[in-house]
Amino acid sequence: MKTDTPGGNNIADLRETARRRRAAPALVVLSLAATGAALAQGYPTKPIRFVTTSGPDVVPRLLGQKFTAAWGQQVLVDPQADGGGTVSATVVAKAPPDGHTLLLATGAHTISPSFYKLPYDMARDSGAKAE
Repeated sequence: MKTDTPGGNNIADLRETARRRRAAPALVVLSLAATGAALAQGYPTKPIRFVTTSGPDVVPRLLGQKFTAAWGQQVLVDPQADGGGTVSATVVAKAPPDGHTLLLATGAHTISPSFYKLPYDMARDSGAKAE
């Protein structure tokens, strides 16, 4: 049964669009991880800590399985579901700069500094932290 919504889109099309939008960040993370793994020979040298923000942890666990298979190192999913993602970002920002602690964050991290005094600076404390 095809149910039309105002504007001519049907519900199945809207669901498919929403599903693709949810999958896009995961694809970006996977492609960046694959690129990084190719550039850093011998990485990872120990288990990976994959810190996540609030919400379902299905995507991080699926990504963790793929990373484990690709890298040959266990990926531990560490949900830090407090403070709208501030806690998880702080955990990663304060982690040793060895590249073995990853963050899966939401778009809230782009606007949080405008509203709150954060214990980290996303521009300074994230990105290429490996020494």
